[in-house]
Amino acid sequence: MVRKIFLFLFLLMAVCAWAQEAEDGPLYYKLADAVRIPQHVRYLEIEPDAASFRLLRNNSQALNRVEHIRFTGQVQGPLLQRLVDEAAKLPNVTEVIFQDNNLKKMPDMYGEMYPSLQALVISGSPDMDYESAMRNLAAMKNIRSLHLDQNELEELPKSMGRLSGLETLRITNNPELDASQVIGVLTKLDRLSSLSLPLNNISELPEDIGKLKHLKELDIRNNFISELPDQVGKLDSMSRVQMEGNILVDPVNDAGKMAKLNIRYLSLNDDLSDEDKDKIAALFPDAELVFKSDQPDPEEEPELLPQPEEKEEKEDGVIRIAPENFRVYSEAYLRYPAIFSQLYNIAAFDTTSFQERYLDTNYVNTVRFMLPPWLNGDTKKIRRQKRKFMETQPGSFVYLKADAKGRYWTNKKLHFQIAGSDAQFAATRMGEMRAFTGMQWVVHDQMSQRVFKKRFAKHKRWNDVRLYYLPSEKLFTLELKSFSGFERLTVYPIYGGVNTPKTSAEKQYDKRFGKYAIYLRKRENAFIQSQLTQMARLETWRAQAVRDAWDALRMYMSDEEKLMSKEEWLAYYDRVIANEKVALGNGAANGVNFWRSMQLDGYGTMVPRATYDKSPVKIIQYNVDLQDENGNVLPVKSMYVVRKEERQVSVRPGSLGLSPEQIYLEMSVPYVIVAELRNGDLVTSGVFTNFDLRQDVRSQVVRVKTFDRKLYNIAQVRQAAGLE
Repeated sequence: MVRKIFLFLFLLMAVCAWAQEAEDGPLYYKLADAVRIPQHVRYLEIEPDAASFRLLRNNSQALNRVEHIRFTGQVQGPLLQRLVDEAAKLPNVTEVIFQDNNLKKMPDMYGEMYPSLQALVISGSPDMDYESAMRNLAAMKNIRSLHLDQNELEELPKSMGRLSGLETLRITNNPELDASQVIGVLTKLDRLSSLSLPLNNISELPEDIGKLKHLKELDIRNNFISELPDQVGKLDSMSRVQMEGNILVDPVNDAGKMAKLNIRYLSLNDDLSDEDKDKIAALFPDAELVFKSDQPDPEEEPELLPQPEEKEEKEDGVIRIAPENFRVYSEAYLRYPAIFSQLYNIAAFDTTSFQERYLDTNYVNTVRFMLPPWLNGDTKKIRRQKRKFMETQPGSFVYLKADAKGRYWTNKKLHFQIAGSDAQFAATRMGEMRAFTGMQWVVHDQMSQRVFKKRFAKHKRWNDVRLYYLPSEKLFTLELKSFSGFERLTVYPIYGGVNTPKTSAEKQYDKRFGKYAIYLRKRENAFIQSQLTQMARLETWRAQAVRDAWDALRMYMSDEEKLMSKEEWLAYYDRVIANEKVALGNGAANGVNFWRSMQLDGYGTMVPRATYDKSPVKIIQYNVDLQDENGNVLPVKSMYVVRKEERQVSVRPGSLGLSPEQIYLEMSVPYVIVAELRNGDLVTSGVFTNFDLRQDVRSQVVRVKTFDRKLYNIAQVRQAAGLE
C-alpha cells in the first residue's frame, strides 16, 4: 500500500512538472532538488557556489540524463570554471546557458570536454572579452546555435567568423548594436541558416545581407527599421521572415522585394489597412501571413532580473547587553563604515518617466544634464557647458535642416527637414519621425526667413521634438524643446519640392501621424522596459554588494556578534557609537581597542620634537626586548610608545620576537610602553624615563606585565599603565 501511494505521488509530481514545462517552457531543476530524482532530470540549474560544486562532484554519475545546464548568478574567482569542468562529466549535455553571471572571461570549454554540446547562450555579461570567447568557441566544432542576450554589444568580434559550423544565431536586447558590422562578420559563416536580431534598436539593414545565401529564417522584429534593402530579394533560400514591430513606411513595397522568394511564413504589423493586407497576400499566395501588434511579444521582452530572496538570519541566540557591562566585542564596528561606505555613496536611480523627461528642459532626449556646481551661476560658462554636453553625448540633439543648396526659403515658402545629429540617433531616439520619411516640412505661420533662422534654425540645437496633428485643418504643430523652454511652429509635410500641392500629401496625413503615434508609444515602452531592467540590475547588484559587505564584516566579528541578526548588530553598533568610551573601556584588552581608546582621549601620532622645535633635543635609540615576570622574551606584534604629558603615541610594528624592538626616547621625558603580543594579549611597562635604562648600553630589557585579553579589559590595562 505504501509503495502504491509513493508511486501515485511521484506520478502526480511528474505530471505537474510536465504541465509546467508545457505552459512556461522547460522546467529547470535546481541542483539540490535534482540530486533527489537524478534519473528524471533533463534541465538542470546550477548556482555558482561551493555547495553546488560539492553536490555536482558527488552526483555527476547519477545525473547522466541531463541535456540542458543553466549557470545562474554572479560569481568571482575560479569557482565557475571548476563547476564547468565538473559539469563536463555529464555525458549528454547539448546546451549550456550562462545567465546573468557578469562574466569577464568565458570559461574554458573545449570540444573534448563537451562532445555533445550544440547550443550556447550567454546573457547578462556586458564586460566579457567576446573576441577571446569566440576564438575558444571556434575550437568546438559541434556548436550549431548561439544566443547572445543583454550583453550591451555594439559590434560582433571578428573571431566569430571562425564559427564555421554555426547554423543559428540569435542576438537580442543590445540597443547600440551596429547591424552593418554584424552582417559584415556573418557573411563569413557559410552554414548560417537562421538569424534573429529582435529588440536591438536597428534602424536599417545593410545591402550586404544579400550575401547570406544560405539564410532560411530572418527575425528582425521590434526594431526601428523603416525600409528593407533591395538585396533581401537575393536571399534565395529564405522561407520564413518575421518583421512586425518596425516602422516600415511602405510595407507593401518592402514585401514586394521578396516576392520572388519561396516565402512560407511572413509576419507584419497589424496596423496595415485591409487594402495593403490584400496586396501582400497576393504577393505570397502560398505563405502563412500573420499580422501582429507592434508591441514586443512577452517572450521577447527583456526579462527583469530576479530579485534575490533575502535569507532570514538564523538566530541561534539573542544577545542582551546590560548597561553595567556594555562593551565592544571586536573591531568589527570600526570596520563597518569603510566596508559599507561605497553602498551609501551610490547615486539614486533616476526614476523620472519618459513623459516627465520630455517636459523637463534639463533632459536632452532622455539623458539628464547635471549643472556642475563650480559654474556659480556664470551664464556664459553654463551655456558653453551645455553645448559641450550635447556634443559629447552620441547623437543627442535635433536640428532643422536646409535643402541641398542650404536654403530655407524657396518661392516665398519656408521649408526644412527634421534631422538628428547622427543616423543612429535619428533612427532610435526620435525614430517616430521616420513615419514622415520622404517628406519635407513647410511652415504655415506667417514668418520672415530672418525671424525663422534666428528662432529655429541658425545655431539652434534642440533637445527633443514632438508633433501634434490638427485633422480638421490638415496641419501639424511642431514642438521643439531646448534648455530654455519650448518653441512651436505650425507646419505641414509635402512630397517633392515646395511647389508640390499640399493636397497630394494630405490623404497620407492620418496614416502617417497614426504611425508616428504608434512608434512614439513604442519608443516610450522600450524606454520603460530599459528603465525597469536597469533598476532591477541595480537592485540585484546592490543586494549582492550588501551580502558581500556583510560577509566581509563577519571576518572581523567575535563569536558573540556572529550570533546576532543584522538588525541586532546594527542596534549594537548604534549603541557603541553613542557610548564608545564606556564600551571600549569594557572591551577586551587588545591593540585595536587600546589605540582607539587613546584616540578618543585626544592622543595623536607622535611627532619627533626636532621636527617642530628649533632647540636641539637629544634623542636616543634603544633596542628593547620585552620580557614577562619570568624573564621570557615576548613576541611583539605591535608596540605603542606613549608620551603622556604631550598626549602622543608612536605606533610601531613589532618583530614577533625575532629581534629586539627599536624605540626612540628623549632625555628625561616619561614614557609608557604598551604592546600587543602575537596572541592578542596586551602588556605594559608602566611609566619610565631613559634614566631607568642603562645609559651605557643600547640594548635593553624592559619587564612588562601581561594582561590576558579574555580576562582583562582596556580600562584595567590603562589604569595599570598609568594612562587613566
